[in-house]
Amino acid sequence: MIIEENTPIKKYKVKGHTVYVKREDLQGDGVNSPAWGKLLATREMVKNLPDDRPLIALNTYGSFSGWALSAICKELDVEFHMVHPKTKLIHDEYMDICAANGTHFHELRPNMFKIMYGQLGKIATANNYQQLAYAYNSPVYLKFAAKRMLNTLQNAKVKFDNIVIPSGSGVTLSGLAAGVFRFNPNANIYTCSVGTMGGVNDQLTRYPTLAARRDQIHNTVSEYDFNDLMKWCEVPFPCNQFWDKKAWHWLEQNIDKLEGRTLFWNLGGHNEFVPPFRVQPGAKYFYKDLEKYQTKKAK
Repeated sequence: MIIEENTPIKKYKVKGHTVYVKREDLQGDGVNSPAWGKLLATREMVKNLPDDRPLIALNTYGSFSGWALSAICKELDVEFHMVHPKTKLIHDEYMDICAANGTHFHELRPNMFKIMYGQLGKIATANNYQQLAYAYNSPVYLKFAAKRMLNTLQNAKVKFDNIVIPSGSGVTLSGLAAGVFRFNPNANIYTCSVGTMGGVNDQLTRYPTLAARRDQIHNTVSEYDFNDLMKWCEVPFPCNQFWDKKAWHWLEQNIDKLEGRTLFWNLGGHNEFVPPFRVQPGAKYFYKDLEKYQTKKAK
């Protein structure tokens, strides 16, 4: 499995302003692995598992984690079990790719995330499986994210005053923010959350170095719901519609208020499994929208 470590920083125009974008979505090729900026960190966590027991994780609608872990565990020869809700929102094609990587499946009745996460724990305990921390909230992941950001800023040809980071739980944001302030203590970080203001703020206050700089971390809750795919919002690069696109839209609306150079941290490419993007890895079909996909299936 090839994961691209040297993802580029590309320039785009927003209302006449130059915005630099760290294309972390290019870590994966979208065929053998998802176009997702957490692949390197995920592999680091799997490599640092405490023992050789099977690994189990929850994959819900919109997530890349099941596919990523299935490919990485296959590469590292780790037995992987994926817990998932029974839902048509997670398409068969996605499951087929995970299955081709040797994944074992555990189907749950659809429910609130908190309840399904609790069921994941029960399955893990009953079978002596290991789990990754919730939302990857582990020292290995946070340290890797901080180092990734620090290395990016150190090697960039320009110095950035503003860093825009999409966020959900705030875990990835915490790690990346630590890297920002190690390089530039005067930088401002802007995040557009898909979730609650309190959830992200609580995550940030767990770390003294970030709590001391809360006035430099500006958190806005997106006006658009997680399930709003924002098809009307055009982005000049592949951008995940659940998280990253919300942050990009925020940036478009607020770019005139930012002073200095701005870097947008793009974690995920467009998730074409809404609808699915390939029948099998390497297949020729590429579905642009659900209507075309359903028409194809009907034939």
